[in-house]
Amino acid sequence: MNDVRMVLACGVVVWIAVGTNFACSSGGEKGDCKTNDECKEDAYCNENNKCTAIAGSLCADENPCAKDYVCVDGICAAPGSVDLDTVSCSCFADAECTATAPECVDIGSGPECIFDSECDDQNNCTENYCIEGKCTTNPTPQAIGCCVADTDCDDNNACTDDKCGSDLAYHCSNVVTSENCCNDNVECDDLLQCTVDTCEKNECKHVKVNGFCCDTDEQCDDNDL
Repeated sequence: MNDVRMVLACGVVVWIAVGTNFACSSGGEKGDCKTNDECKEDAYCNENNKCTAIAGSLCADENPCAKDYVCVDGICAAPGSVDLDTVSCSCFADAECTATAPECVDIGSGPECIFDSECDDQNNCTENYCIEGKCTTNPTPQAIGCCVADTDCDDNNACTDDKCGSDLAYHCSNVVTSENCCNDNVECDDLLQCTVDTCEKNECKHVKVNGFCCDTDEQCDDNDL
């Protein structure tokens, strides 16, 4: 299996793994399906209820920077081509960005260089290359804690707001949304014997126990002189 290094019109370096399910496995729409109508054109609903690209359809037909990647049995059969004369890739609009070119950096926008090593920004979430004498940066969402979209940062915790952005240098941020938020009863334990602590719909509930529990001394007065 060969890896083909491609420099796109916008200056982003993309590695295409020939013979992998690069962009065929989910076909058009990502997610589950029950009928072919729920999938995009050139995709069908397979026996596992997943949208899958029809044989011969393009692997990266939604990527404005690349074309002619052909799907065969859900596998990318060959690398495509890039028309550097006509294709632009600003990636300012979400619709222009895909997993192959999540963030575009114009050639000539970085420091001058001769070797790739001169462009190292010490950020584990980026790959740095020297292209045409200028440093360019490409995010690496596959690295642990790195991302190009909020969905890459999902920590399966209902109590956190999961964000990703270039302002975070392509690192994930998982901020707790509320101190009273919870995932299970254990997280709601207030260490008080007089309450029953439960987590209901991701919110802690503390119900007082009737009987010998109290809030003030007066509540404990048994009128015994």
